[in-house]
Amino acid sequence: IGRSSGWIFLTTALTFLGNQGSRLIQGFVVTSSQLGIISLAQAIASIPAEIAQRIATGVALPRIAQIRRERTSSHQDTTRKVHGIYAIFLLLSYVILWIISPIAIRFLYDYRYWGAGHILQLLCINAMATNIKNIHTSYFVATGGANLAFKVQLAAAISNVAGIFIGYHLGGIDG
Repeated sequence: IGRSSGWIFLTTALTFLGNQGSRLIQGFVVTSSQLGIISLAQAIASIPAEIAQRIATGVALPRIAQIRRERTSSHQDTTRKVHGIYAIFLLLSYVILWIISPIAIRFLYDYRYWGAGHILQLLCINAMATNIKNIHTSYFVATGGANLAFKVQLAAAISNVAGIFIGYHLGGIDG
């Protein structure tokens, strides 16, 4: 296994811990009913990113890597275009989700889960920041900078853990 593969593995492990570890920590700081509301909102908030990620890893990143191997001068333009389209898709998806989330939650779920609408709005804001980070880490991996992707993911994981504790302490479930 090459050096790049090792960095990619470590980045993937940190991504998993950052995403799933936050849920573990939340289980210690919020009540079980609050955790249910947060989990519902998190599941819905992840939908746009999952769609974009499937397209990016299945189509965009292989194409960027191929262009980089064949024509190094145009890969940066292609990468910028792909990242721009990805960012616009996510921005529009999360703005729409942010607008409709309270109404959609009230329509789809009973009153016990209505608080998820507000939490979903907060998660939409967080998801945009997370996906901007993901765009950069995918760019680093696609262009041979897997060690930079690891560093970005490490910083994100540390700030995620700290943010959960500080946010809950300062703002309760909204924090």
